Amino acid sequence: MSEPFQYNIKDAKVFVPMEDKDIPKQDPCIVALSAQYRKANGIPDTPCCFCEQICETYGNNPKPLSMKPDDRCCNNCNSYKIIPARMAEWKRQMEKTKDERPYKEFK
Repeated sequence: MSEPFQYNIKDAKVFVPMEDKDIPKQDPCIVALSAQYRKANGIPDTPCCFCEQICETYGNNPKPLSMKPDDRCCNNCNSYKIIPARMAEWKRQMEKTKDERPYKEFK
């Protein structure tokens, strides 16, 4: 199994796994505990918009990969899909605005 994602600080490259089989499954103990927590606190079961598993507690915001207002994603997909996508988007924005920055970069 390949590493789920890698950050190369020097080149600011982000690797996102292309296949869901590269993403580890949720820990069954966490799933069971989060089910008890949701039931005790009246939180509805919300399926992850990527893997269809029930989200722990309220789930996470899946933007920028899903722009639907009601979509939520589980912690696993947030860690292995959403955060790398946000980092890649942040890198693109930083490259776009490189010449517009009001400060000098230190080397």
